[in-house]
Amino acid sequence: MSEINRSHVALAVSAAAGGYILYSLMKSRGEQDQADVKSKFGKEIRQNDFCYSQHLFILDHGSYGGVPRQVLKVKSKYEEIAEKNPFQWNLNEVLHHWRASIARVAELVGSSSNNLTFVLNATAGVMTALRSTNFTPNDGILINNLTYTSMQYAAQQIAEETGCKVYSVNFTFPIRHSQEIVNSYRQMFDEHPDIKFAIIDYIVSPTAMLMPIKPIIKLARERNIISFIDGAHAPGQIELHLDELGCDYFTGNMHKWAFTPRGCAIFYANSTVISQTHSLIVSHYRYKGFELDFYRQGTRDYSSQICAGAGVDYLHSLGGLSEIRNYNMKLREEAMNYIERELKGARRLQIPPDMVAPFMGVFELPDHKYDLTEDGVVKLRNDLYKKHWIEVSIKLIQQKLYCRFSIHVYTVMDDIVHLVNALKDVLRS
Repeated sequence: MSEINRSHVALAVSAAAGGYILYSLMKSRGEQDQADVKSKFGKEIRQNDFCYSQHLFILDHGSYGGVPRQVLKVKSKYEEIAEKNPFQWNLNEVLHHWRASIARVAELVGSSSNNLTFVLNATAGVMTALRSTNFTPNDGILINNLTYTSMQYAAQQIAEETGCKVYSVNFTFPIRHSQEIVNSYRQMFDEHPDIKFAIIDYIVSPTAMLMPIKPIIKLARERNIISFIDGAHAPGQIELHLDELGCDYFTGNMHKWAFTPRGCAIFYANSTVISQTHSLIVSHYRYKGFELDFYRQGTRDYSSQICAGAGVDYLHSLGGLSEIRNYNMKLREEAMNYIERELKGARRLQIPPDMVAPFMGVFELPDHKYDLTEDGVVKLRNDLYKKHWIEVSIKLIQQKLYCRFSIHVYTVMDDIVHLVNALKDVLRS
């Protein structure tokens, strides 16, 4: 494969099985150029590779992600091929692209391709697992008080339909050691032996809290509890080894941190539960096994999901996950230290260092004028955007306002300095 400039996308198309396989050649410009790629993290990579409006300060990548221009070009090429002959595309060609994309993503997340598929998003992932589980009034579902709202509602919906119970592990801060979390799950499992299904966050969304999932999964497995890992923020942020993790189900968005267009998440089912697992949409291939059941869901746009492999290629073109983590984690810690030093009264969320998500930081806001309500959250976020062009996440956690910022390869300290100055303005004006 010839070396190419990473700022351009070369596409190779080869005939295969009566159709086409489209390969993204977004490889790095050679191993000797990796240091050069790393040096362009920050403003240069934002300008060259991303489409963000230049006046925006993006500190909320974790909410909706961002798609590099290189991946958008691949998506556009797929759409063009599909439109040249939509009949052959849907009948004979797209499955090859689907399989190739899953195989590429499987390498990133440490999974067998046979146990991995795509769903629309992590919300669809949890509902898929819940719908694939037979609940009775004698069963229970376990969540926690910080579980993502859509996951909570999914559990409540199943409870309303089946009569099963919903239990919650309640976290309060400060948390001094990750073992406190493990002990809380052990206590809930032991006090409620009817728990059949546990929704366990990998990274708790509002708090950016990295959970000790391995010992929790072990506790669940010892009690024959189905473990579902909500890894919405994990792919592209966490080094994953799904086949070794031991969970029954896992879902994670590819659009958040893995440079994939929105509308693509992974869904993993282990060998114990895969035969009972079905897609939410019943279509032509319902009874043809796990892969085809999730692949064929009527006529739809596959372009985001078959671009997931291109997102993985882009990630590797930057030096891989280890290089991205080195940049992001160093900048995140520098940012948090600066915030606590320069924004009087600001304090990072009180959790141990090993429970901090790699690319995200959360801090309690100092004295302010905003209501401790969801309306107050919206008003503060809107003030930061309208007055200072900042996109950042504001959270109401246990009756306190927190700011959650996200670091990615285009973030620089100037963005954090601007955030601090903006908060000084809006909080005290």
